[in-house]
Amino acid sequence: MGSDDHAPSHQDRVAELERIRACFDAATDLLFVISIPSAQIRDVNQTTCNLLGQNRETVLGSRVSQWFQDGTGRFETVMEELAGDDDGSATMVAELTDSADHRFSIELTVRCVSVGDEPLAVVVGRDITEREETESIRFKELFSVEDIQKIQDLFAEATGVASIITEPDGTPITRPSNFCRLCNDIIRQTPKGRKNCYKSDAVIGRQNPGGPIVQTCLSGGLWDAGASVTVGGRHIANWLIGQVRNDTQSEANAIQYAEEIGADVEAFLEAFREVPIMSKERFECIAETLFVFADQLSTLAYQNTQQARFITERKRVEKRLIEEKAFSDSVIDSLPGIFYLFDQDSRLQRWNDNFARVSG
Repeated sequence: MGSDDHAPSHQDRVAELERIRACFDAATDLLFVISIPSAQIRDVNQTTCNLLGQNRETVLGSRVSQWFQDGTGRFETVMEELAGDDDGSATMVAELTDSADHRFSIELTVRCVSVGDEPLAVVVGRDITEREETESIRFKELFSVEDIQKIQDLFAEATGVASIITEPDGTPITRPSNFCRLCNDIIRQTPKGRKNCYKSDAVIGRQNPGGPIVQTCLSGGLWDAGASVTVGGRHIANWLIGQVRNDTQSEANAIQYAEEIGADVEAFLEAFREVPIMSKERFECIAETLFVFADQLSTLAYQNTQQARFITERKRVEKRLIEEKAFSDSVIDSLPGIFYLFDQDSRLQRWNDNFARVSG
């Protein structure tokens, strides 16, 4: 049997290339193959073409700098530095501009390979535009704090618990609702007590998609619960309730904590005895309701960011249309002859200065 009997046929090689191309185009990340050092694009997948708003033939042969407006110099430098190092890779963020002048932040991973004697860069890109936009978003930018304050006040009054909304680090956003005298007038009035309260709010309000976090406060030891408010998966606020007690809190522990934070023991005990008593089961039921409310705020937060993005994009398009009309008007007015344009109902739509002078 000859040595070439098992060699792949031309048809087999074509089928294999088609399978590779299908996998290449099915990838949801952006994929580029780029020549080094010319920085010309040798190949792209369909996901890349879709984002750029171009067909593959238009993109092939173009330089990287035509699409990546920011960080291009560094991009090309990284490729040259990695040339010849098949084990090396680099990650960076660059700004990509599509055919409609939309800008996207793309996280790029660059790896170089050698095909024969030709060094090539294989670049995998992921659109992180939305992630970067949400990273800078604050709760106060998405909601009217005064409106949220009213909801928080009503919730606290109706359920008999204390409530506050804070930054993820525990720093207050809203004013305290229904806070007990122990927490508001004694514990939080001491530097150590206030620091412990903020730390506790950050821990209990941490992101937990499975439900509210219910536990004793890391400061005064009362029952607390928290639920996170998120936008696009990013934690932007904590909604906290609590300041109730049952038989798990003792006066002995209260005295010990008063001494630890430097508070007056007698005043601390008197205020401790005023704290509302509530069963753990009742408090957990209220915490579940809180979680539903916080989840709705998260949904509204996402909708607000999408609406803000839509308004920004619409303004950008409107500005571009105004600029394009001003440019076309100047071109029409510069024509030496008479120019005018009618619509299908014979209504005059556009004309130049020469037409205006002749027609009066």
